[in-house]
Amino acid sequence: MDRDLISRIGKGYVESVRFYVQGQNLFVWSDYSGADPDNITAGGIDQSVSPQIRTISFGMNVGF
Repeated sequence: MDRDLISRIGKGYVESVRFYVQGQNLFVWSDYSGADPDNITAGGIDQSVSPQIRTISFGMNVGF
C-alpha cells in the first residue's frame, strides 16, 4: 500500500496495513463418491459421517 495513502487515512498514525485471506478444506480431489474420503477406515469401510467443514477467513492487520 502506498505510504502517502496510509498517511492520509491515518493522518500519520498508521504505519502499515495488511489484508489476508486463508482457507482450509476448500477442495477435494478424489474419485471417491462418498461425502469425505478421509472418513474411510483401514478396512475400507466408510464411517458415514459428515464431511469436514470448509473454512474461509478474511483479515486485516493495522500497525500504529
